[in-house]
Parts: sequence; C-alpha cells; structure tokens
Amino acid sequence: MLHVAALLVAGSATLDDDGALSATRIPTTCYEIDEVPLSAAVPVVLVVHARAGGDYDPQLYIVCKDPVGVKRGSIEAAWHWPDDGGKPSKYRCFTQMIPFDIVSEGEYTIGVYYDAEGMIEMATAVPISILLTTVKAGATNGGDSAKENLEFGGI
Repeated sequence: MLHVAALLVAGSATLDDDGALSATRIPTTCYEIDEVPLSAAVPVVLVVHARAGGDYDPQLYIVCKDPVGVKRGSIEAAWHWPDDGGKPSKYRCFTQMIPFDIVSEGEYTIGVYYDAEGMIEMATAVPISILLTTVKAGATNGGDSAKENLEFGGI
C-alpha cells in the first residue's frame, strides 16, 4: 500500500538529475495577494513510499480546495514504480506546481487524494492561508501582473 511520507507547500522546489531535492521556504503557510479573483500556482513537495512487491503503477491526485471545500485546482501523478533492487521499501519524491483559482481570501487546503475530485483522502490536507494585502491608492506594481505579485507570508 502506498503511503504519503510528506506533503509540503514550498517557496520553490526542484529535483536534480540524481533525484536530490532542492527547496526553499518549507513550510510555506501563507501567501499575500493584491486582488481576487486570481489564478495562481504554488510549488508542492510530495514524498511517498511503499513496500516492495506492490504498487507498481500508482495513481494519485493533489487537490487544492477553497475555504468552503470547493475544488479549485488539481494535478494527477501516475507512474510506473518498479521495486528498488532487493530493498524492502521504495520511495519517490515529486516536486510540482499546483495551479488553482483563488476566489476569496481564507484558508485553502492542498491534499493528496485517491480521486480527482478530492473526495477520498489519502493523507491529511495541508492548510495554506491566502490573505489580501492593503494596497495604497496610486501604488504601482511596476507593470507586474497580479500572478507575479503572489508573495510569501510568515510561517
């Protein structure tokens, strides 16, 4: 059976060619935005493991839900996962951007699910706060789009 070892929202996250993770701002728990609605994408790190001898072709979904529980974005992960030599367990680390629509400020959740609609939870979802900033009248963003102004808040 596949198990989720970690699900984190990061400031940035990449895997190198050898599978080494490089990530910043873990955990990121808050973003400040200038306006809603807004289409955004945030990096997530997902680590899974399973016993050897099974789970050769797993499939899961990372789903973002808004403060009232409505699905606002998702990504699918499916891969062929052979056993790791004679080791009793196998591990896999993913870094992906999850796109989602922000329709209001509040606490969104990002979770791992067995289904695309985010109804059957595989692991506890991670909360992420979305806060509106106070923008002064006449302030300029220097031509940046609202999406580029997604800023990290405190932990």
